[in-house]
Amino acid sequence: MIAEPSDLQKRLQSAYPRLLEAWLLGEQKFPLEYPIAKLPDSFTQSQSVLANWKAHSRQFGYAVEYAKKTHQTLGLQTIPNRILIPSFDVAIGIVGCQKQFAQFSADVQLIRDLLPEIESWLPLHINRVQKYFGKWQDLCEAVRYLVENDVSQHYLRTLPLRSDSKFIETHWNIITELASYITSSAIELEGKFSKTNFRFGFSRI
Repeated sequence: MIAEPSDLQKRLQSAYPRLLEAWLLGEQKFPLEYPIAKLPDSFTQSQSVLANWKAHSRQFGYAVEYAKKTHQTLGLQTIPNRILIPSFDVAIGIVGCQKQFAQFSADVQLIRDLLPEIESWLPLHINRVQKYFGKWQDLCEAVRYLVENDVSQHYLRTLPLRSDSKFIETHWNIITELASYITSSAIELEGKFSKTNFRFGFSRI
């Protein structure tokens, strides 16, 4: 049960990763429904709670359903019964993560454009998509180049990529993970890229 608007925010914060996963998969989870706890026995406190729900629901654009019930001390009352969150946009507005989601969705679109083969990887690794915010252009370009080209005779510094060798080395784990994902197995990658000097055949020189 949710007693106050702050409880609703906490509940949606907890649900945010699952909502992101559903968004990635194109699943419809809305409207979300949450029951509201009974009002306090005190008249003053109950009126304060009612005012908070009305103000908060108007601010963020969700619905509070009311029902007539007999209160133990206050008699017949119209009290809040449940909350209906109509959309993903309203949910993230309550949580206050619109900017974070805008960054996430932009990165997802970039990944889908440049590495469509890893679509099924995305819902399983939401935290990693967020971890590398602002780096996905370079990551995707590096992965694409590794998958499509023979780099066994290259030094890291000679790769025709926008990112430098420091970036490649620093992000090697995620780059090779995604390259392996695209080629189905690490064994296939090892067969394509020699590892005699430095991973995937690159020299540190």
